[in-house]
Amino acid sequence: MAERLSIRKILVVVDGTETGVRAARYAARLAALHGAALTAVAVVDTATLKSLLRSSVLVQVEMEEFSAQLEASAQSSLNYAAQLAHESGVAIDVLLRKGSAHSVVIEEARRLAPDLLVMGSFSTSLIKRDLSARGRRLIVD
Repeated sequence: MAERLSIRKILVVVDGTETGVRAARYAARLAALHGAALTAVAVVDTATLKSLLRSSVLVQVEMEEFSAQLEASAQSSLNYAAQLAHESGVAIDVLLRKGSAHSVVIEEARRLAPDLLVMGSFSTSLIKRDLSARGRRLIVD
């Protein structure tokens, strides 16, 4: 006999991408289906911004402007996740963090100890995409 899957806590990473939006939808539906607690985290990748500043791709003023734009975008993603949760009848905690995206996600996963981590696929960082849209040439390993 198969063991019943017990999902009590779900952590979803939201980032404003199409796959991130899809992850938020799945997470809200799964939380509703399992009666699980839902937490959404969005990360402003300040580590990449600081790296771009050090390598003179950005100047300080641009970094500050870009950081504010990224923070507003992250908050918008969290608001959307909260709306999805509300529509699914699920309570949600939202977290806006700053730092290295992968480090923050790992830290929050350790701290919250979710049964399930839901996230979209990462093909490129939002910073790289947004700088490309601004016409900046960016070379990052």
